[in-house]
Amino acid sequence: TQILDFQIDDIVRPRNLLGTEGRLRRTRAAVQADIDGDGLLSLDALANVFAQKLSQEEAKQLAKDLDVEGKGKVMVDQVLGWTDRSVNNVEFLDRFRMLESLRLPVLLSGVGSDAELSAYLARYTTQAIVLAVGGGNYDLGRGIFNAKSYLQAYKGGMLEAFGKLFAGNVRLFAYPNISSDGTVSSDVQIPGTAENLHRYLVGEGKIVQIETEFMNSSAVRQDTNEPYRGQSEDVVRLLKEGKNEWEKYVPREATPIVKQSSWFQRYAAGGASSQEVLYQAFKVLDEVGEDKK
Repeated sequence: TQILDFQIDDIVRPRNLLGTEGRLRRTRAAVQADIDGDGLLSLDALANVFAQKLSQEEAKQLAKDLDVEGKGKVMVDQVLGWTDRSVNNVEFLDRFRMLESLRLPVLLSGVGSDAELSAYLARYTTQAIVLAVGGGNYDLGRGIFNAKSYLQAYKGGMLEAFGKLFAGNVRLFAYPNISSDGTVSSDVQIPGTAENLHRYLVGEGKIVQIETEFMNSSAVRQDTNEPYRGQSEDVVRLLKEGKNEWEKYVPREATPIVKQSSWFQRYAAGGASSQEVLYQAFKVLDEVGEDKK
């Protein structure tokens, strides 16, 4: 069974602004804009609050960006990120819909590492588990062999994490890189002594490099593999530049979902990402709420 793993990470709210005191400050500031107390904020009233810390132009743009439904007003809950209609949550749910359109099971989780993911999956199956990584410009050295990324969660660092990752019948399949000119490469460069660990895991069959003979032929040939070359940052860049070329990097099932989204119009106009919009709104409301204490 193929499963797409969609990790929540910090997409819902900025992690450094999740404290209780901060939430109270932002609520005080948002309530200031709720002139008639009905829980709805006009964009002008919201912009007036933002203008205490931003220029008038920036304040109006930020208020407009939070109005994901284009109604000229937003709920207090939307501004504070407490509803599925808040700017960041809308984009998050749209991403889920895009994956759903591919008609594959989607695992929505807050699992923070591949080691935790393999342990979680092993609770529900006795079959072999394969985690697939790679493609595009993915780098094993910057990915799972990045020793610094394990220091906070694992006392034993990368060795402890790998012990948990490859416990039981778990393997990792590495998809070849496809460069911007269409060159397919399986060359792996692991820095430092971690190369010895990589060589050992390959020798034990725990890490398997996918050979071109097992790839879709259209992904291997340079004259047909252009859709496989783009990265997520390329899609965002093309959206912001107003160029339709982004469509060739996105599955056709997901394209209409992108075009129907509120954030698509903002991206196409060169605007900020949903995370940037929410972070700026939170930061300004936090400062305004602090002033109101």
